[in-house]
Amino acid sequence: MGQGFEEGSLARKGGRTAFFIVLLVSLAASVERLWSFPQGDMSAPSLSDSLCFAYEYSGDVYLQCKGRTDRMTLLKNVDSFAIAPDGSSFAVIRGNRTLEVASTQLGSRPRAAKLDSNSELYASCGTILRLSQDPSLLIIPRAPSLGGMLGIVHDVLSGQRLTYPPHRVFRCSADRSVLAGTTDPYRSVLMEGYPPQREVARSPDEGFSFDYDLSPDGRFLAYGIASSLCVERQGSRIGCFSELAGPGRISVSNSGTVLFGSYFNRTCHYGPGDRISFDPIPGEIESGECYAIMLWTPPDKKPTVLKLGAGEPQWISPETASKLIAWKKSR
Repeated sequence: MGQGFEEGSLARKGGRTAFFIVLLVSLAASVERLWSFPQGDMSAPSLSDSLCFAYEYSGDVYLQCKGRTDRMTLLKNVDSFAIAPDGSSFAVIRGNRTLEVASTQLGSRPRAAKLDSNSELYASCGTILRLSQDPSLLIIPRAPSLGGMLGIVHDVLSGQRLTYPPHRVFRCSADRSVLAGTTDPYRSVLMEGYPPQREVARSPDEGFSFDYDLSPDGRFLAYGIASSLCVERQGSRIGCFSELAGPGRISVSNSGTVLFGSYFNRTCHYGPGDRISFDPIPGEIESGECYAIMLWTPPDKKPTVLKLGAGEPQWISPETASKLIAWKKSR
């Protein structure tokens, strides 16, 4: 493994995070509902400088905290990542189905393992969760080569499988006293409680799964379904907005503020050195739809664009950012 977090293919990933296959199939139905932002909402540098979060951009992991941006990997093929809520560990899944996990103790090195199925990482339940494909839940019953839906959950740090039946996949508070998840095979109904006590949301189409997140203290539940994003506080809805082209990865803080990824109705231009702009770029490589990390504080009517071309957002604390930066410098 050695320099696993610092060396890798230079293949350009483009920074636009892939959704689940079922979500991609369903995006076409949402294209005409793409939402146009007021010009003044397209960037918020002073706001961004006051926040602490991690994100994926062009196949690598970055931290932004209080005006400082640090690149944590030089891999160019990160498909998914998560940082333990206490900052003790950092994990990535690379495009070749390799899981790399590092303790952030000074001087420690990542360890690697090959995965036998597609997986995604989430910071939840006070640890890092790995959701992997369940071969008994085929994405398309007549196409077994596509594999199964994400339906098996492991604690990356302990190596143990986590189960809260009848939930198949789930998120929970740091102390695991509050839980939300899906019990149906195709993850189209979001339930709260263990055992499940309340239906929170239901997808309009079977097989159209959606993302969601619980705040570390368990008070806030954020979920995106179809073209809408909503937030609840202890079971009561405090805000929703719609006209999204399917919100992607969601991260909600203990204050109820949400980071999420989504496409929106602008053309982006992609140039050398991973440059992205709304305006044409000299030596432009391509142009196309825009994907960005957005910030929303309910009950505001609209979110703010934070990072063009970035995805997989995760809230982190200033203490966690400092721990990760110190670990990187010690290697």
